[in-house]
Amino acid sequence: MIEKNSVQREVVIHADADQVWKALTDPNELNRWYTKECEIDLRLGGKVKMVHGWGAWTEGTITELIDGQRLVYQTGDDSETIIMLREDEDGVRVTIEYRMLFIGDDGIGMSENMAFGTEQFMKNAKSVLETGTDLRFFFWPSWIGLSHTSIRPDHHLNVEHGTYVLNVPEQSPAYLCGLRRGDIIVEANGKKVKHYEDLETIIWSVKPEDQLTMKVVREGKPIQLACTVAAHPRGEMAG
Repeated sequence: MIEKNSVQREVVIHADADQVWKALTDPNELNRWYTKECEIDLRLGGKVKMVHGWGAWTEGTITELIDGQRLVYQTGDDSETIIMLREDEDGVRVTIEYRMLFIGDDGIGMSENMAFGTEQFMKNAKSVLETGTDLRFFFWPSWIGLSHTSIRPDHHLNVEHGTYVLNVPEQSPAYLCGLRRGDIIVEANGKKVKHYEDLETIIWSVKPEDQLTMKVVREGKPIQLACTVAAHPRGEMAG
């Protein structure tokens, strides 16, 4: 039996536990901080349908349910989403975990993308529940179009840190500036890139049409590239 991989993020929210549970399970409440559209039949065997925006969506079937504490829904033959709540001395601790098979660099890159996105939405849940402020307007404002994954020891590359470029779609800003699969981005706009989330955070900080300068290692040699950042092609909260 092949063991599933796990991606997990958590946040502590200063709010009533019932309010937090409702925010995670009630479609109208989910639309306030997470989804663009949502349907949840909250019972064992019930269906879950979520449109997250930016072209992402989820469909699943509820396989575990403990009211106020735990919700699990299966989203594929080998994939499940687990939502857990427990009391914390500072509020309610919310944990969201994905269990699925992430195979090879492309799979691990996908898991890092899921972790990064989940962390942003969990921060938004905290913001909406504690202050009423929806931060999604600021999500994915900028884009260069590549997929990548953090450098790991098993890559056996002669670099101390960076993120490894996996795919660069033709005509994307990343492609037009010269990035190619196998490049290692070690710095962007003067800041070290140690992991996946470092590069994503830096890209977010650059306004569309402005420049992202990068130090790149290609076949062991350093090069400099400058990329004109674009607005995300899906648009803010696009379906």
